[in-house]
Amino acid sequence: ARVSKISRIAGRAEKSWESFALSRDGQYVALRGVDGYIVLACLRTFRWIANLRCSVSVNAIAFSPDSSFLYATTTDSQLYVWDMRTRQCISKVPDQGTIKSTALAASSTHLATGCVSGVVNVYDCSALASAGISAGGVKPVKSLMHLTTAATTLRFSGAGDVLAFASMEKQDCLRLAHMESLTVFSNWPSQRTPLGYVSAVDFSRGGGLVAIGNARGKVLLYRLNYYEQW
Repeated sequence: ARVSKISRIAGRAEKSWESFALSRDGQYVALRGVDGYIVLACLRTFRWIANLRCSVSVNAIAFSPDSSFLYATTTDSQLYVWDMRTRQCISKVPDQGTIKSTALAASSTHLATGCVSGVVNVYDCSALASAGISAGGVKPVKSLMHLTTAATTLRFSGAGDVLAFASMEKQDCLRLAHMESLTVFSNWPSQRTPLGYVSAVDFSRGGGLVAIGNARGKVLLYRLNYYEQW
């Protein structure tokens, strides 16, 4: 694979970008900057397009699968929603019951947020997009309480019907949630599944395979019999 080093983005003081999100349509890269800034750049040329601003530092960012919306969580546990057509913030609501947001993932119907206490909130995307600037916020459709340490990884399957959520702070700490019933699978992973300290998770296109990266530098590949196709 060819690797090209990208110079600094004009007008920005950041020397490095440790956190970013890519839009699935291949148009944008959203980079987590300093002082609450999200820097939007062209994925092909890496040229600056726009700055999106939160009131405090950003913890996590994610695009919707159709690239129409950009979501962000901040250190004061606020949820931001931007319309990518107008690049305007259309919603800002508190992430209910959380202390400090740590992770974020979006499907076409749901948005999942994780926090330092391990709570994973699942929101309806339509309700978030229509909430506006609301101090009362939007109630999660489900709060998953299965982690006891910070939720550091969230990932939806391609169809959005399964959510993987994990904590890197505790060994073998990963669970899968079924989005239609909003319940957690009880049969896998089990206490005997040797996952290690999970650092990354992703699904195959058909959902039948899940890849789990851990702190030892290994990638574990599992077949999920819930799906007929790989």
